[in-house]
Amino acid sequence: IWLNPLLRYDRFEPKALGVRALLPHVDEFRPVHNIASLASLVEALSDAHIHKAPERRAA
Repeated sequence: IWLNPLLRYDRFEPKALGVRALLPHVDEFRPVHNIASLASLVEALSDAHIHKAPERRAA
């Protein structure tokens, strides 16, 4: 999960090389610029434990 206050802007583009290198490894982008966006994040994380993938066992 990538949390970024700049994601609230429609024209935001990840231009920095470090950020662009990170993009293939990001499953979800979330803005964190106000209380509503933080509340949405908390809700998503709370729901995530319900939909958690099964644990992997060592072979």
